[in-house]
Amino acid sequence: MAQTTTKKPDKIRARSQVAKKKLEARRIVGLRLASQALKRRVEPKKPSTKKIRKRKPVAPLPFYAEVHVKQRSGVPDEVVGLGGVIFGRAQLRNGQWSYSVSLQGLAESYALPHAALEPTGEVFQRSDFYKGEAVKILVDDGGAGTVERHSPLGGDEQANVEEETAEA
Repeated sequence: MAQTTTKKPDKIRARSQVAKKKLEARRIVGLRLASQALKRRVEPKKPSTKKIRKRKPVAPLPFYAEVHVKQRSGVPDEVVGLGGVIFGRAQLRNGQWSYSVSLQGLAESYALPHAALEPTGEVFQRSDFYKGEAVKILVDDGGAGTVERHSPLGGDEQANVEEETAEA
């Protein structure tokens, strides 16, 4: 038997080689683009390893302590030199203290760092600023409210909310 071999004409063979080269080029370009895209991809943020610089721990100033404001960065010029009283405090993440200070002659309180305050040594009592009366609202199952006043000296009182609003 005679073997028949079919030879592709040169023109067809050339076209198929060009097509193969184009396909190969597309594959290479695709790989290159994919590689570039992977390089540009933003990795999810890792938890911060930046350590918060902790300073030497400082004992907090007591509530109701009288203080004078010193010149420090971040302290408004209009409060430097004024006296005031500490009404609140919070410890920051770096271990330092920040205070809510009510200053003489000003209607607002200022949040000031420990380094900006110089204690005078005088500490007032809570009763010097507050009457000692606390209010508590009690709500029953029906939704009616009752005001309950507490006095540190005794003599707790209760009054119905409707009665108080009628008087006012």
